[in-house]
Amino acid sequence: MRLQAGCKGLEPHFSGGPKPKLGSAERTELFRLLHEKEIWTLREIRILIKDKFRIEFSEMHVWRILKSMNMHHAKPYVLDKRRPDDAEDILKKIDN
Repeated sequence: MRLQAGCKGLEPHFSGGPKPKLGSAERTELFRLLHEKEIWTLREIRILIKDKFRIEFSEMHVWRILKSMNMHHAKPYVLDKRRPDDAEDILKKIDN
């Protein structure tokens, strides 16, 4: 009983929370799968997790999972499809 424990009985006793839906073996597998391709979007990773592990997460939670695995994200650099293949050479000729 908490009354008999005195002040110590007033401290909360947490059970550690629910078990994660994505276990450590599954996280390792996800990490391996993500390294097979260079660029991913959160939506693509979310679909990958849903298809591979049958677990559905929000994009925000996928972001948290990636952060916990020390993976970084950035907005991809947009390439203009109209840009010529020799754009750098053209610029060098203009500067000279």
